[in-house]
Amino acid sequence: MKVYQFNPENGIYAGELFEESAMLEYVEGITTIAPPTYGPGQVPVFDPEKQAWETMPASLFRREAPNTHKS
Repeated sequence: MKVYQFNPENGIYAGELFEESAMLEYVEGITTIAPPTYGPGQVPVFDPEKQAWETMPASLFRREAPNTHKS
């Protein structure tokens, strides 16, 4: 069965794979609900409580690079 992966900590879409349907209740961070279509600068985010995807700006999830310059 095709399933869609998301990061359990923040809901960010992580791809798709195939999983045995009997295993779905034991594996965290997967859903059978397909993410919405999204464009550049957007990322699908899954809400497990609502069992729904939202499209959000990718800029909300960017991390700052660590400062490696010594003062």
